[in-house]
Parts: sequence; C-alpha cells; structure tokens
Amino acid sequence: MNINRRTVIAALPFAGAAATVVTVATAHEVQLSPLAAMIEAHKVSWNKFGKVAAQLSRKEDAYRAYVNANGGRPLVSKSLGGAYELSGDGSTAKENIAADYFKQRGRLASLEKIAPQLAEQAREALDRAAAQDLLAVDAAYEQETERKRKFGLTKALQAYEDAHTAHIAALHDICSYRCQTLEEYRMKGLYLTQPEVRDTLIDDEDFDAAIQSSLVEGVA
Repeated sequence: MNINRRTVIAALPFAGAAATVVTVATAHEVQLSPLAAMIEAHKVSWNKFGKVAAQLSRKEDAYRAYVNANGGRPLVSKSLGGAYELSGDGSTAKENIAADYFKQRGRLASLEKIAPQLAEQAREALDRAAAQDLLAVDAAYEQETERKRKFGLTKALQAYEDAHTAHIAALHDICSYRCQTLEEYRMKGLYLTQPEVRDTLIDDEDFDAAIQSSLVEGVA
C-alpha cells in the first residue's frame, strides 16, 4: 500500500491521541487483552512511521535544494546529440533512448532499398550507439545513487520503508485478530472505524482480514 507522506504527517495528531478514543488505560488491561496490546503497538508504530516520514520529507527537500544548487539533475549525453535528464532509476531515460533509436532505424527504410549494405552498416552503428547510451544511463544512475547515499537520503528512505512495513503489519494484526470477548469486539470496531484509520490506512487486504476474523472458524 502506498501512503502519501504528506497525508501521514497530517494525520499524526490522531496517532498520539488515539488512546482517548479507544480506552486501554492500564498496563494490566493490556496484559489481559491481546487485542489491547496490538492496538497500543500499532499506535507506537504509527507514530514512529509519521515521524520517520516527516524526517524523510525534510531530507528530500534538502536534497532537491542541494541538487538545484549544484547544476540540477544529472544529464546523460546522447550519441545522437543533446542529452537525457536522469530521474528515478533511469528507466524513463532508457525508454526515451529506445524511442529515439527506433525512429532513427525507421529512417533507414529508404536507404535500404537503394543501398542495403550501407543501410545495414548504419543500423549496426545505431545499435552500438544505443548500447553506449544505455550504459551511460547506468553509470549516471550509479553516480546519483552514491551521491544520495553520501547525503544520507538512502538511509532515510530505508528507515521510511522499515517503519512503513512495521506499521502496516501492526494494523493487519489488529484486522485479522479474532476477538474473544464483547469488549474486544467493541475496541476493535471503535479503533478500525475511526476516520483516520478507516480512510487513510485500511486497504482491501486488511478489510478482508477483518471480515474473515469475524466469521465462525471453519466457515469460508
């Protein structure tokens, strides 16, 4: 599930105040109810995720400013002239390379009719140039990856992914938990139907798990 970081940050005040809505007031109650402990664990992981997301957003903003102050995004020179701007993992630049060279090969159709050998030589030259441009994109991507690592952005991205995984897993544990008492049904219902949880976090898999957990065991 892909959650927009700005949305997560906006929802942060709820994560810290959720205990006032779903009352799990004492450590003793948490020990008595596995569900109460799961809810508390999700609050903790959600708060951590929001903080990590905010840190990553600040790091990304700083990195963009750093890149703009140092000549902007990397450019990969084209053998055909001009340059490709490197973004993401370089896949867009590679798609543009493939499209450009496809057009160039198409222009050899007329030459092939009158000088097929010359057209074949030109085609081979285009193939070599395309391969060279693709290698240049890979090299530029590796350089950009290293620059991000040194800046600390790679570490921030990994922390975000780890926190996101933990927070989603904690929520799924709640959704799939089979309540043992009416009080647990109350707690689970209140927690999962709050707008900040229901509208922002729960996906189809979690919804299905919540429904399945409410069915009598052995009933599909």
